[in-house]
Amino acid sequence: MECLSQVFRSSLRKGDVVCRSHEAQFLLLLPAVDAANARKVLLRIEESFRKNISSQDLVIHKKIMPLKAGSTAM
Repeated sequence: MECLSQVFRSSLRKGDVVCRSHEAQFLLLLPAVDAANARKVLLRIEESFRKNISSQDLVIHKKIMPLKAGSTAM
């Protein structure tokens, strides 16, 4: 997970946000990115991550969800 965290830090743009929400889960906030570009970002991150690890058996699950304007979470 530390390797994946480093890939995030080196791959994301200024203004993008990444946080770890669980021991095996990260959340990304990619402002001003539509779903198609989000898929490209995630593909680039996964390819970079797989180049840096020895185990190809790892499974990465991805889910893209838009933020709803005006919603607040509490």
